[in-house]
Amino acid sequence: RTNTAEKYSPSDRSWTSIPDMYNTRSNFGIEVIDDMLFVIGGFNGETTIYNVECYDTQSNEWYNATDMNLYKSALSACVVR
Repeated sequence: RTNTAEKYSPSDRSWTSIPDMYNTRSNFGIEVIDDMLFVIGGFNGETTIYNVECYDTQSNEWYNATDMNLYKSALSACVVR
């Protein structure tokens, strides 16, 4: 489990640390909508969680997003527009 994250720059072929997520987790889902990265659910070492956090690539900050209604771990996610 981790709360750390990195971003990849294809032009530089390099990884850079970004601020830590609020929640430590593993087995989470992840999706991108526009310039926002959503980290969904997962396992915190004790229980399955329903928290959703989003990372704004423009401001380089994490925000709490609307949590799921159900606890989910080892899940798949997709964006439907």
